[in-house]
Amino acid sequence: MAEYQDPLSGVKIASPCTADWESMLGNERQRFCGQCQLNVYNLSGMTKREAENLVSHAEGRLCVRFYRRADGTILTQNCPVGLRALKRRISRVATAALSTVLGFFSGLGLYTASNETVPETKMGVLEAPLRGRTINTNSNPIRHEKLVEVETGMLVATPIHTQKKISSPRRKQR
Repeated sequence: MAEYQDPLSGVKIASPCTADWESMLGNERQRFCGQCQLNVYNLSGMTKREAENLVSHAEGRLCVRFYRRADGTILTQNCPVGLRALKRRISRVATAALSTVLGFFSGLGLYTASNETVPETKMGVLEAPLRGRTINTNSNPIRHEKLVEVETGMLVATPIHTQKKISSPRRKQR
């Protein structure tokens, strides 16, 4: 049985042309060279099958343009490495687009939530004496005393006949 031989593996340029590809008339696959009066085919702009058919069915002189990889193979439009790079680029663009859309909608949710009325909380210093009963360790109330909070944050019991009023800063709760 005959073994398949890749026609692109034997492609070699006998004499490189000095004409500029960008100055030639045509498309990305085929352009006309004014210097040699021939069509120049871009193998890297074709699929592998199209490039193989062109090379194997060419009669006479064939002018081609191509990119060769480091491993010696010719880069075609549908090569696996190129497809992988294309998929990676598409994936990055899709991820960026999805992130933008999700960011927009999450920001929209925050905007609508901020328009809701929230009960107002007020904080401030309330000047009021603390009063209450003190209880000893036996849970018996100690009479004739009032409970006072001093600036250290401690509660102090003072006899009730001392009518000295000590104010304590307390938060006003609503």
